[in-house]
Amino acid sequence: MEVLLSEQERMFQQQMRDFVEAEIAPYADEWDRRNELAYEAFQKMASIGLTGLTIPEEYGGQGGSMMDGFIASVEIARASISVASIFGTHTGLALS
Repeated sequence: MEVLLSEQERMFQQQMRDFVEAEIAPYADEWDRRNELAYEAFQKMASIGLTGLTIPEEYGGQGGSMMDGFIASVEIARASISVASIFGTHTGLALS
Protein backbone atom coordinates (compact mmCIF):
# COMPACT_ATOMS: atom_id res chain seq x y z
CA MET A 1 0.00 0.00 0.00
CA GLU A 2 2.79 2.44 0.73
CA VAL A 3 3.71 2.62 -2.96
CA LEU A 4 0.32 4.21 -3.56
CA LEU A 5 0.72 6.84 -0.84
CA SER A 6 2.23 10.26 -1.35
CA GLU A 7 4.98 11.43 0.99
CA GLN A 8 2.44 13.54 2.90
CA GLU A 9 0.11 10.55 3.24
CA ARG A 10 2.97 8.36 4.50
CA MET A 11 3.78 11.01 7.11
CA PHE A 12 0.13 11.08 8.19
CA GLN A 13 0.10 7.28 8.32
CA GLN A 14 3.10 7.30 10.66
CA GLN A 15 1.49 9.98 12.85
CA MET A 16 -1.63 7.84 13.06
CA ARG A 17 0.41 4.72 13.93
CA ASP A 18 2.19 6.61 16.70
CA PHE A 19 -1.11 7.96 18.07
CA VAL A 20 -2.83 4.57 17.93
CA GLU A 21 0.09 2.77 19.58
CA ALA A 22 0.15 5.31 22.41
CA GLU A 23 -3.52 6.16 22.90
CA ILE A 24 -5.68 3.32 21.56
CA ALA A 25 -3.82 -0.01 21.56
CA PRO A 26 -2.94 -0.10 25.29
CA TYR A 27 -6.61 0.32 26.27
CA ALA A 28 -8.47 -1.46 23.45
CA ASP A 29 -8.88 -4.82 25.19
CA GLU A 30 -10.29 -3.18 28.31
CA TRP A 31 -12.76 -1.13 26.30
CA ASP A 32 -13.93 -4.28 24.53
CA ARG A 33 -14.10 -6.24 27.80
CA ARG A 34 -16.41 -3.63 29.31
CA ASN A 35 -18.67 -4.04 26.26
CA GLU A 36 -19.37 -0.32 26.26
CA LEU A 37 -18.87 2.51 23.84
CA ALA A 38 -15.20 3.45 24.08
CA TYR A 39 -15.94 7.07 24.99
CA GLU A 40 -12.34 7.60 26.10
CA ALA A 41 -11.17 6.62 22.63
CA PHE A 42 -13.56 9.08 21.03
CA GLN A 43 -12.28 11.84 23.33
CA LYS A 44 -8.69 11.00 22.44
CA MET A 45 -9.49 11.09 18.72
CA ALA A 46 -11.34 14.39 19.12
CA SER A 47 -8.40 15.91 21.01
CA ILE A 48 -6.22 15.66 17.89
CA GLY A 49 -8.93 16.60 15.38
CA LEU A 50 -9.72 13.14 14.02
CA THR A 51 -13.45 13.49 14.55
CA GLY A 52 -13.47 16.31 11.99
CA LEU A 53 -10.78 14.87 9.75
CA THR A 54 -12.74 14.74 6.50
CA ILE A 55 -15.07 17.65 7.21
CA PRO A 56 -14.24 20.74 5.12
CA GLU A 57 -12.46 23.54 6.98
CA GLU A 58 -15.28 25.95 6.12
CA TYR A 59 -17.53 23.84 8.36
CA GLY A 60 -15.03 23.61 11.21
CA GLY A 61 -13.29 20.39 10.20
CA GLN A 62 -9.72 19.52 9.30
CA GLY A 63 -10.33 19.44 5.54
CA GLY A 64 -8.64 16.06 5.12
CA SER A 65 -9.10 13.91 2.05
CA MET A 66 -10.98 10.65 1.78
CA MET A 67 -7.57 8.95 1.64
CA ASP A 68 -6.73 10.56 5.00
CA GLY A 69 -9.94 9.09 6.40
CA PHE A 70 -9.07 5.69 4.97
CA ILE A 71 -5.54 5.80 6.40
CA ALA A 72 -6.89 6.78 9.83
CA SER A 73 -9.48 3.98 9.72
CA VAL A 74 -6.92 1.34 8.79
CA GLU A 75 -4.46 2.40 11.47
CA ILE A 76 -7.15 2.54 14.17
CA ALA A 77 -8.47 -0.87 13.09
CA ARG A 78 -4.99 -2.36 13.56
CA ALA A 79 -5.52 -1.83 17.30
CA SER A 80 -9.29 -2.06 17.65
CA ILE A 81 -12.01 -2.78 15.14
CA SER A 82 -14.52 -1.47 17.68
CA VAL A 83 -12.87 1.93 17.87
CA ALA A 84 -12.43 1.97 14.08
CA SER A 85 -16.18 1.36 13.76
CA ILE A 86 -16.90 4.33 16.02
CA PHE A 87 -14.55 6.49 13.95
CA GLY A 88 -15.97 5.26 10.64
CA THR A 89 -19.57 5.73 11.68
CA HIS A 90 -18.93 9.23 12.95
CA THR A 91 -16.96 10.27 9.88
CA GLY A 92 -19.39 8.59 7.50
CA LEU A 93 -22.39 10.34 9.00
CA ALA A 94 -20.63 13.67 8.70
CA LEU A 95 -20.12 13.07 4.99
CA SER A 96 -23.74 12.12 4.31
